[in-house]
Amino acid sequence: MMGSLYKSLSGLVGFTKALDNLSNNVANLNTPGFKANDVFFRELNSHTSSSNGDVGQGLQDDIGNGVDVHGTSTRFTQGKIQDTGVETDLAIDGRGFFVLLDGNSEFYTRSGQFRFDEDGFLVDPASGLKVAFVGESGRLSALNIDLYESSPAEKSTEVTLAGELNLSDPLDSVFDGGDDELLEVTVFDSDGRGHGLSINFTKIEGSAWEVRVFNEDGAQVSPPHIIEFTGLGNPLESSSSLVFDYYPFSFLEQSELSDGFSSGASLEYSDGISSDVLTSFDLENASLILRSDTEYTLSDLGEYAFDDLGQLVDLESGLVVAARNEVGEISDFSIADKLETPSVETARITVAGNLDGSIEIGGSYPLPDDQPLVFDYVNQNGEEETFFVRFVREASGWVLAANSAGGDVLVTNGVLIFDTDGNLNVSTSALSVETSDTNQSIEFGLVDTNGQPTINSSPGEFTVLQSGHDGKLLGQVSSIEFDEDGVARVFYTNGDEEVGPRLAVVEHNGKMIDSLSIDMSGLSAVSGSASARVDDVDGRSPGQIQNMAFDDFGVLTIDYFNGDTATLDAVAIAQVADASRLKSVGGTLFSLSSRSERVVGRAGSAGGGFLVASSLELSNVELSSEFADIIVVQRGYQASSQVLNVTNEMIEELYNSVRGR
Repeated sequence: MMGSLYKSLSGLVGFTKALDNLSNNVANLNTPGFKANDVFFRELNSHTSSSNGDVGQGLQDDIGNGVDVHGTSTRFTQGKIQDTGVETDLAIDGRGFFVLLDGNSEFYTRSGQFRFDEDGFLVDPASGLKVAFVGESGRLSALNIDLYESSPAEKSTEVTLAGELNLSDPLDSVFDGGDDELLEVTVFDSDGRGHGLSINFTKIEGSAWEVRVFNEDGAQVSPPHIIEFTGLGNPLESSSSLVFDYYPFSFLEQSELSDGFSSGASLEYSDGISSDVLTSFDLENASLILRSDTEYTLSDLGEYAFDDLGQLVDLESGLVVAARNEVGEISDFSIADKLETPSVETARITVAGNLDGSIEIGGSYPLPDDQPLVFDYVNQNGEEETFFVRFVREASGWVLAANSAGGDVLVTNGVLIFDTDGNLNVSTSALSVETSDTNQSIEFGLVDTNGQPTINSSPGEFTVLQSGHDGKLLGQVSSIEFDEDGVARVFYTNGDEEVGPRLAVVEHNGKMIDSLSIDMSGLSAVSGSASARVDDVDGRSPGQIQNMAFDDFGVLTIDYFNGDTATLDAVAIAQVADASRLKSVGGTLFSLSSRSERVVGRAGSAGGGFLVASSLELSNVELSSEFADIIVVQRGYQASSQVLNVTNEMIEELYNSVRGR
């Protein structure tokens, strides 16, 4: 009877454990990757007795000792896969397991709810364990996204052109890609900084074009290049590529020049020929452009002088310094058109002084025995000449008597009329002389810029002199100076001054792109509309991660904003031949006693199944089945409880019976 008591008690204990297991299954209904457990019951050891007392002979009575929970078994059936839209959520459609690393230890899970931690590792956030990836060698390792957070810059090396140029275009016509900007392109330096360039083609004789490359300021940044085509319209191989070193720069404007530029010594000329005086410029974070027909570079130091052609050259390299105009176009810095200023023939001689008003009619100044006044002028050939003058008193006033330097009498016109106080009557007075060789008429200026007379007739003295004339000799360069804006000021021997070219002072806005190639082998020359275009360009800027995705095989691909793509290792998938050997360690994690019991590869291999990205495998708990099992457990528990009650009543009855005797 006591055995019945303990047997029913073992039933209560067993059903309680079963209910614990069922409640755990139900509680993890929404746990990703959770695998339900089943409880296994086992009859406790029984003893056997025969009806005649001999064991093993005759009838036997098998009396068990109750029930025991033998253990649990994990139900490794596939759970439903649900899309989450989270790029690091992963699910396995198959029998495999994710591998998690803890130092040298491995754990296995079906829960793919992974995230990148603060150190950049892809981890299981519940346990902190790192997700294992497998490379081509088969070696397992953790993946750190920080190593791939950006795509490095790549310097441009080649721009490829394609399309057609129009053979029918007139000479000197320019094709620059038109409104569609077909010939504009962005190239990148080694820091990934983008620089806009435009290419144009200028038609020259035959089937040839001049190719030029310009920056965003409109400055030419390549030496000129000629591309020629065969009779079939194909480019000659020797001319189909333009290779140059591109120096990214922008012009320093006036407000910026004061910080980066100051001029050097004045450049002196003698008889219109440049002397040996050199100049230099103080450049700070700025440079000058030096160029030739085949070379183009920037320099921030050097000594410069003008050559016989009027070009400003760097003495060390022999390259010509570049000038710029107001719109940024670059040309050679040259004063070839400013080496001389033209002569100007004299049209007006200015005189000043006093004519002795007390002199009698017929008298002259200077006196007949004295040397005449000498007046200078510039003739129509730009040559300086002289003539001689005497002022003669007549009844009407003062007139001129003039002779050339050769003694010829010159024609004079006009008269000077003074009032009784010796003041010049400006409205009625005029004097002029005509030269003998060219009949050049020269007027005498008698008033200053304010309209006041410069000559009068007071008694007592003669002081009339030539004070100047408006003629100019041929002017030759005497010196050249540069102002604070880099503009040349040209000074001439005749007193003229002109504004010369402006230095192209630039600042670097990127690193040099050496040996940048414009590949034109894909062009053709035909009669028809031009359609030359940029077909391709290499190089890129640095790029941050734009998105990442796992494919069906667990390979992680990262796309960057600069167009680059990185393909990394694959998520490791472990295939376990006998899943019953997996031991649950909590948190949907399992372990193996030996690694020899698993095979690791990428998804799609070794029967481990395929990866489903941006999805999670849900719990495989079937709620209806669990509820059914709960009912069965409840019934079993009630029955065991009833047996216990009956046994207890029988024991109590027996006790009462014994006590009653």
